[in-house]
Amino acid sequence: MKNERKTEIKVGITVALSLIIFIWIFGWAKNFTISSDRKLLSVEFANASGLEVGDQVTINGVRKGFVEEVKNTGSNVMIKLSLDKDAELFSDAIVGITMLDLMGGKKVEIKPGLSGNPINYSEVKVGTFYADIPELVSMLGTIDDQLPEIMNQIKITVTSLNSYLNDHKMSEEIKTSISNLADISKQMKSLIELNKRSIDLITKNTLEITDETKSILSNNRDNINQSIEKASIAIVKTDSLLSTLNSLLAETRNKQNNLGQVLYDENLIKDLDKTLKNLKELTDIALEQMHKNGLKVETKIKLF
Repeated sequence: MKNERKTEIKVGITVALSLIIFIWIFGWAKNFTISSDRKLLSVEFANASGLEVGDQVTINGVRKGFVEEVKNTGSNVMIKLSLDKDAELFSDAIVGITMLDLMGGKKVEIKPGLSGNPINYSEVKVGTFYADIPELVSMLGTIDDQLPEIMNQIKITVTSLNSYLNDHKMSEEIKTSISNLADISKQMKSLIELNKRSIDLITKNTLEITDETKSILSNNRDNINQSIEKASIAIVKTDSLLSTLNSLLAETRNKQNNLGQVLYDENLIKDLDKTLKNLKELTDIALEQMHKNGLKVETKIKLF
């Protein structure tokens, strides 16, 4: 009886240990944990491409978490990542879904970023889906119907190119053009060599002129500055003179000075006009008398 009891205890302990080991291995494989000290990051993808709950999350290739939740949100997919407490991400982190291995598994790869500003785990991050082998095969399948047309266009292009290359006249023209180009290059080289001395002399003279101009400007800097200052003063005085003349003209038009009162006085102008008329009449009378009997002057003197 006692031996049976010991056997039952051994069996129970063995089963319990086996169950604990199984749970631990299963949790490690599926990234399950009972610890609450973890970081949760929500990422939105346009396509999850077979990503499942429990798939691993790596940071720079190092396993640092797992996929906790995958949920459709209309046209996008919301994925919640559970990260280890020592995972360090920055605001410019890049999250993407990549291929785990050639068998087609998926994982979430994170590049932590370099900004130095910690990421805000309360905000939803926008992720990137990187096309893998199945996606590329699918893309190639979409253009399967277009391959015959593409090949036909390539065939036409190659045929046309061969016809041009096999054209004897065109080949000769191409050879002639290349030969002419080579001759021109030789002539240009010869011309440069023949005029190398002249070119060097022109370059030297240009440098000398530049140096002399720089020297002249440097030696006469004070005089040039004084001339510029004098010119500025003359411009200011000219502006002042023009302003004064404009003011004088305005005062003249507004009869605010003697010249304006004389020029723009209507009564004075009328008197001058009347005086000129009287003077003209007097002159006419004097001329008429001089032509007849001489100038006749009649005066009346009244004595007091």
